[in-house]
Amino acid sequence: MPATKMMAFRSIKAFTLIEALIVVAIMAIVATITFSDSLEAVIRKKINAEDQALALLERDIRVSFENTDLSGTNIASFVNEIGTGDIATAFSTDTNPVYTTTNSNDWFAKIARIRGTAVQLGVAPLPNSQPALAKLLFNHSGNARLLVAAPPEADKQRFMLISLIAQPGELTLPAYQDNTTWFDAIWNTDFTNRNPAASGLWKSILAPDQIAQWEGDSSGTNLYRLRVQRVTLPRFVVTVNNNHATKYAWVYANHDGYSMTFPTPANNPPNPPQSASILAGRQIRVTCGLPADPNAALQTHLFLLREDAVINVDSL
Repeated sequence: MPATKMMAFRSIKAFTLIEALIVVAIMAIVATITFSDSLEAVIRKKINAEDQALALLERDIRVSFENTDLSGTNIASFVNEIGTGDIATAFSTDTNPVYTTTNSNDWFAKIARIRGTAVQLGVAPLPNSQPALAKLLFNHSGNARLLVAAPPEADKQRFMLISLIAQPGELTLPAYQDNTTWFDAIWNTDFTNRNPAASGLWKSILAPDQIAQWEGDSSGTNLYRLRVQRVTLPRFVVTVNNNHATKYAWVYANHDGYSMTFPTPANNPPNPPQSASILAGRQIRVTCGLPADPNAALQTHLFLLREDAVINVDSL
């Protein structure tokens, strides 16, 4: 082969090799983008499904608020706001819980009862032992859903449903703290925004590499993968005006006869009104009778608390 032809052949061959390398590089970039887009699509699909699941849980939680079974069904069951024989709800107090058993007052057991799902007490709520209960408790990423209650407030009671869409170990939630600061750090963050910054509290609790995982890169943070459903239960004020000449009035906030702040004496009028802030949905029972025997008093009112209420005891 002539030298000029040999050189031309080598040039063409070299050019073809360069072209091939460029094509391979472009294909690698396209594959990376395609994979990234596919991964994002999978995450988005999981998030949309989880948002729907949390909305259904919120619905059931709200339904529970007007249930008079404070031990077995009502989520808003707190110490000092339930009857003597009732048991307070067990809320989430660990952001990475390990479940080895199921108790009657676990929040997820209460929701299961509302849904008509069977609950085996003393058995772990896991897929191989209680699959229906596990479906309620765990999301599609295998992470436990959390229901956290805020510390008590004068005018309301707040709750958060929390669900992390990430593989185990991929993102780390800050350890639970039983205080308003920890609660509000999540409550006040807009997790629907792709570019929120981690709160100052999170940065003080988590390690720098853990914060870096949450804050992501130039394409956006990973905070949107924490799904939060906020629930607020108001408190309403029940006010009693007792101007009866001889009788007392008793107001009970629960079906089992647990009294809030009454009876109100009536034998030295005029008596100032007495008020109590009570969780919405509670069954209110009012009786009126002689002070010597409150158990024999006549029931005058029975209603579910859905707004502020004023009860006048005059000539009942």
